[in-house]
Amino acid sequence: MTRTSSSLALSAAILSVSLLAAWQSEPADARQDESIVLTLGASHRIPKTDLTVVFEAVVEDSRCPVGTNCVWAGNAVVQLRVDSRSAKPASYRLHTNDRSAQEVVHRDVRLRLSSLTPEPTADGPPKTEDYRLTLSIRIEREYALPH
Repeated sequence: MTRTSSSLALSAAILSVSLLAAWQSEPADARQDESIVLTLGASHRIPKTDLTVVFEAVVEDSRCPVGTNCVWAGNAVVQLRVDSRSAKPASYRLHTNDRSAQEVVHRDVRLRLSSLTPEPTADGPPKTEDYRLTLSIRIEREYALPH
């Protein structure tokens, strides 16, 4: 084997190993969101973290009732609490209307309000116990668990 063919073979081997390593590692933007549904008062432990999210309240629900015509879509506001073994609880308010905060990042974990059901009807607002909050949860970067 000549020196040129040896160099080519070595380059091909290095390229193959590099491509295999890149294919097997997950790029940062390929993280998957976890979608959860919570009832009022329910909690969810976020995997690979020491965090628990709690659906505390529907603070406001002024969304346009189903089957009616409104000037604007309205807004619902939910209150979440994030508990941790290593820090004081934190409370956040998220909105259904995209003119206000629909997501929050707490210690590298993004919580996004995906939906709040059911919607009000012409007969009135939903019963408190009927609310279902769908949250999208994404760990933004490797989460260091406290000791």
